[in-house]
Amino acid sequence: MTIRDSVNEWGLIISSHSPFISLGVAITPGNNTYGTYAQIIAGSAVTDDVWGLWININGNAVSGVARDSIAKIGVDPTGGTSYTDMIVDLACSCAGAISALQGGGIWYYFPLSIKAGSSIGCAVSVNNATVGTCNALCQLFCRPRGPIMPRVGSFVRTFGSTLASSSGTAITPNGAGAKSAYIQLGSATVETLWYWQIGVCINNATMSNAGAAWDLSLGTSVNKVPVIVDQMVLMSATENVSYTSQGAEVFSAAGDLVFVRAGSGNTAPTGISAIAYGVGG
Repeated sequence: MTIRDSVNEWGLIISSHSPFISLGVAITPGNNTYGTYAQIIAGSAVTDDVWGLWININGNAVSGVARDSIAKIGVDPTGGTSYTDMIVDLACSCAGAISALQGGGIWYYFPLSIKAGSSIGCAVSVNNATVGTCNALCQLFCRPRGPIMPRVGSFVRTFGSTLASSSGTAITPNGAGAKSAYIQLGSATVETLWYWQIGVCINNATMSNAGAAWDLSLGTSVNKVPVIVDQMVLMSATENVSYTSQGAEVFSAAGDLVFVRAGSGNTAPTGISAIAYGVGG
């Protein structure tokens, strides 16, 4: 046995775009409804079965403008452009540009199975009559090898989103250096879910420079199991938001409730809401 045989690694990583060359594919959102899917990566480029993917939304920030936004990711296993929704209501409000000043936008990782030859698309909804544009790109992880094969899911459940306002469930982060009270997102879980992420939306045209730390827990109003602790979300006075998802593997039982809370050392801007995502299968 070599040292390579004792670690887990990916034999192939497929990028739809290089962030240093292209910001991704341009997407035109709808106004509190999803616009048309735009293809992020063609099926011909997906040469192997996918075990996980990073999704990046960027270029959705406009200084002095409120742009609460959510996205959905779709897959067409035949390599065409007739997409079936795989991830819905992915928070991407005011996602910054891929630049030193705007932080690189918003990134999520999902351990999901996608068949080789599948095309992947993205559609966006924004809470603004001037819908503008934004960008999306992805990285696909293939050919896992190692002593323990990675766990992979087949679906995503979304908790706490509101398509009518392209947002999540309202929450006010505590600005006194401590966390707020927990709020519940959506309804109770139905299936066993095992991988979790937090998404943060904001509808505010006059943000301040602020960072907020977010927690996600599962359970009941009395007994909660911590899942994600202190995920950082950064906001700027030029109305852009950036963060990288802090995914965590924790099994939920059917009937568990999903809770989040947040705190900031500064006074967090108003108009903040939250969404959670659980992977199953």
